[in-house]
Amino acid sequence: MSALEMLTLNECWDRLRSQQIGRIGFDRGRGPRIHPVGYVVRGGDLLLTTSEDSELGTFVRMFGGGSVVSFEADQVDTSQGEQWSVLVGARVAEVDPDVAKGRVPEAPVGHDEMVVRLTPIEVTGRRMTGVEHS
Repeated sequence: MSALEMLTLNECWDRLRSQQIGRIGFDRGRGPRIHPVGYVVRGGDLLLTTSEDSELGTFVRMFGGGSVVSFEADQVDTSQGEQWSVLVGARVAEVDPDVAKGRVPEAPVGHDEMVVRLTPIEVTGRRMTGVEHS
C-alpha cells in the first residue's frame, strides 16, 4: 500500500540540490511549453542555461524581469519503492553570463549562452512511498 506525504521546505531544497535536470514550464501566448533544462541551486535561487535563440530564451527576453514560470524536478527510485516531486513557482530573469561563469551548467554546444535565474515564490513537494513497480 502506498502513502503520499508532503515534503517540508528543507526536504524540497535537499531534493532540488540532489538533481541536475528539471523541467521548466512557461507560456509565450501559444499555450504552455515544458522544456527539460540543466540547473544548479545557488543560495535560494535556481540557475539554468539555455541558448539565446531557443523558445525559452525568447520567452525570457520578451517577458523576463518578473514573469512567473513553473519548474519541476523529480525522481523515481524503484529499488526503494519511493518517488518524489518538487514544484517551484518562480519569477524569471536573465543573468549576466560573465557574473555566473563557472556556476551554471554549460549551454548547448554551438549556441550563445543565456543564463536564467529563477527566484522562487512558492516551493512545494510530495513523496510517495510503498510504490510497487512491475
